Amino acid sequence: MASFPLSPTLPRRGGGRFVAAVQPTRYSPDGRWWWDGHRWRPVGLPPPPGGLFWFFDAPEWVGPVVLTGLISLIPFVGQMVLYGWLLEARDNLRRGWLAVPSASFKYLQRGVWPFLVGVVYGAAFVLILIPEALGIVAAVNYGSPGSEFALVTVLSVLIALLSLAYVVLIFFLLAAILSVPDRYGFATGCDPSRLWRASTRNGARCWQVAGAILLGSLIAGLIPLVGFLFAPGAYLMGAPYLARFDETA
Repeated sequence: MASFPLSPTLPRRGGGRFVAAVQPTRYSPDGRWWWDGHRWRPVGLPPPPGGLFWFFDAPEWVGPVVLTGLISLIPFVGQMVLYGWLLEARDNLRRGWLAVPSASFKYLQRGVWPFLVGVVYGAAFVLILIPEALGIVAAVNYGSPGSEFALVTVLSVLIALLSLAYVVLIFFLLAAILSVPDRYGFATGCDPSRLWRASTRNGARCWQVAGAILLGSLIAGLIPLVGFLFAPGAYLMGAPYLARFDETA
């Protein structure tokens, strides 16, 4: 809990001075809300420090990035750790700290909910594709030669369009998928209306997070042989914009 200093001394009528005491301002444990005496008000988030490559200015950033890259190779668990590690980096930036979190499995628990929320939406997308896939199988096995080609073509184009729309949507919702479950839990993250509201009210931030991570992933992919070790740096590129994403919206 922090407080502002007392107000300066003021002149007293008839001579002398007195000090006007001000009630100390209370802050929430995460430092994002302050109590004005009647209700909690949000504390303004700092601007993204240093841009996309802010972590180049952080001390000893190479080791945590490389070790986290190795951890991320572990199926499922590695992605959970990576999500939790990114959220820790986001919190550091919200506090104004240019600090890359150390590589550790301690972020596993924090990354579970965002990971499982992503799995849920991935499973929902697969269920949407099942009827189209069954239609292609039926057309190949039971359709006439003329209608078979037309139906397979139409359904294949539909699957391609749905897949493209899903990828774009997931990238747009990525900031919300990471931040909302982290703050409010798994059930809230599985509420698509909640994710959509948070994303549309932070539209610019959503595209910045998605674009930064996508750009970082492309850069890591161009590094021969050891590019995967620097893949966590792609997430760090999106961290400054994730820090300005307001999941309470």
